Amino acid sequence: MAIKFEFQINPEKINIHDPFTGYRLEIENKVVYRKKSGTVLALGDAEDIVKARLGWQDPTSPPSIQPTIPSSQATADPDIRYQALFSEDGEELKHEILAMKYFTQALHRQSLRTRPFAHLAAKVFDNFDYLLFIQGYEGFKQDRRSALEQNLQVHLRIRKLIMNGHSVEIPLWKKNVEFWSRRFLTIILPVLMMLIGYLNMPVVVKSSAIVLLVYLLLITYGIYYSGKILWMLLARKLVPRDYRMCMLQGNRSQLSGWEIALVRALWGNK
Repeated sequence: MAIKFEFQINPEKINIHDPFTGYRLEIENKVVYRKKSGTVLALGDAEDIVKARLGWQDPTSPPSIQPTIPSSQATADPDIRYQALFSEDGEELKHEILAMKYFTQALHRQSLRTRPFAHLAAKVFDNFDYLLFIQGYEGFKQDRRSALEQNLQVHLRIRKLIMNGHSVEIPLWKKNVEFWSRRFLTIILPVLMMLIGYLNMPVVVKSSAIVLLVYLLLITYGIYYSGKILWMLLARKLVPRDYRMCMLQGNRSQLSGWEIALVRALWGNK
């Protein structure tokens, strides 16, 4: 059975609810961060509280994420921003994903305590349904909605994603095919071919360590890049562009030049 998590979001408050266990969490819809570095200083605290105690964290209260500055600087530093999440402009996407990760961790902890076997089974099969209601979401630009929806599905275990009553999730089987094809074509196959190449190397290659190294690297990287191209072609048929771009980039800050060229050639300009 799927586990359902509900989120009610407006410009003032974020409400999180697990209907089965009755767990609820309500926090202020505010994030405090440094604009230049993007470092989050506080999440979910009222503005007057943040200004008064930005350097203090109460473990029993809603989260304050690693405060790094004294409260006396909270209003004086022009680099510090204090804004609502899930707004129409979409400037805070990375902070929205961070907030959703925190909310999900809190929901998972209480769910695991209350129904451990059902929760572990749901985790194995990504059997979680997310129901979000965001005030004014229908007025967001399509690119903004797509970026939020696909990023949520990249970073969270989701079977169904319901945004303001509409199902927007990628079918789980498509995500699984994308995941395992990427793993096979870019990790398993290159390693396998390197081992095969090593076991069947020509005699002339065995005579020199440098030649052997170059030989194995050529095999590994040749199969890796070929596999990445095959994955990009397959992923184009399976998942939306924003989702596959997240998968391609991973944890890196930006793509390499050749990857950008491949994206343009295989996926087109956005």
